[in-house]
Amino acid sequence: MTHNILAAGEEPNPLVPHLSEIILVLIIFGILYYLVWKYVVPRFEANFAARKDAIEGGIARAEAAQAEAAEALAEYQHQLADARGEAAQIRENGRAEAQRIVE
Repeated sequence: MTHNILAAGEEPNPLVPHLSEIILVLIIFGILYYLVWKYVVPRFEANFAARKDAIEGGIARAEAAQAEAAEALAEYQHQLADARGEAAQIRENGRAEAQRIVE
């Protein structure tokens, strides 16, 4: 008694594909896999590299802008301190002049 997939008088099982279908699907899958690996993957990698460079360049530009802003702030604070000192000197001179006029 041998058990065949198709016993005499039985219809084929729709869940079991034919061997020719399995081979055809494997060949098509292999061709698609090759095409994707050959043409699509390199483009994705190039796009990812370009994005990485753009992001790293943006970060570098942001850091440079932040350093420039910090330098400008320090210069502004220095100028403000000089202006305050000059204003204090002018007020002191004005008080001294007023004191001389009063005397």
